[in-house]
Amino acid sequence: MNKKIFFLVLCGLGLTLWCVAFFFGFNYTQNGALMVSIPVTLFVLLMMAGLIFLMRKFCNPNGADNYRVAKNTEKASLVIYVIVSLCSAIYIGHFVTVSMNDKTAIQDKVDKELKELDRIFDMSDDTPVAGSYMAWVMDECENYRIKLQGEGMASTTIETKVAELEDELVIQSGFSTLQDNVQKFLGECSYSVKNWIWLTVSEKISLLEANKKQWEDEAEQCAMKSDYTKDEPYKCNSTENYTDIASPLTNLSWSDFSISAIILIIVLQFMILLTYISERPNTGRDPIRYKNNDFVRSYGAKKKTSSDFSSSANLVNEESKQDNSDIVINIDDEE
Repeated sequence: MNKKIFFLVLCGLGLTLWCVAFFFGFNYTQNGALMVSIPVTLFVLLMMAGLIFLMRKFCNPNGADNYRVAKNTEKASLVIYVIVSLCSAIYIGHFVTVSMNDKTAIQDKVDKELKELDRIFDMSDDTPVAGSYMAWVMDECENYRIKLQGEGMASTTIETKVAELEDELVIQSGFSTLQDNVQKFLGECSYSVKNWIWLTVSEKISLLEANKKQWEDEAEQCAMKSDYTKDEPYKCNSTENYTDIASPLTNLSWSDFSISAIILIIVLQFMILLTYISERPNTGRDPIRYKNNDFVRSYGAKKKTSSDFSSSANLVNEESKQDNSDIVINIDDEE
């Protein structure tokens, strides 16, 4: 493979990996908002690719009309490239650090909170888990049955009233709909966090952190919809309530620049810049020449010294004397 083509392929691969790592790191901080992360990542990709193109073009411009403009363009492109790279490198470091150092701790906290919600919103019909809302409903219905039996009501009437209480606490209170929604989320969140799905893990964890307490409060409010239970409603008794699960994902930190992150950043930058570095002139004297106001300048040419100007002046004087001698000779010949 041609050396130049190889460097271009390497640059393209490095740029792709850079933007992929940036995308996931930036997406973490945006709580999984793909509508924000995708456009920003495309902007970074186009910026870096365009700046690399300008740097390569003007580091050794073939036939450029103005040397000064060429060099200033190269320098400006390089400065902007450095700024864009540093800004995006922060998120690459964040992505690496979260994936390598914070992931296990986050998964542990999420697992504990998911188990709490799974207990509260247990969907077992026959033998609900102890401490769940449905287990509480069954206990309340049984207590209500005993109460009605003590009042001497007929068995058919008792069963009808008990069924009405259950319907009031589960269906009419809105708990069944809430239960379905929470259980659906639990499945999605558990899969995303357990398998660490980069595209969705930040979003699911943020939703868990934002909604867990609200869902528990709604379950307790459902228990107050019946006159029979409003004085002694259901209590979730949740013991796992973290408020900082998403913090390692959404917040940038200086600790993000771990050794692994720095090594990755350096390697990717080397891959990206190798094509630019390889095309820069190797010495200060480059054979390519630039025209500026009808004066031909050599790229990297050294500044003339006073001795150079003296030699040039002597050469001009000698040429002038030679021209004058020729004129005198020509006049004599005519005479």
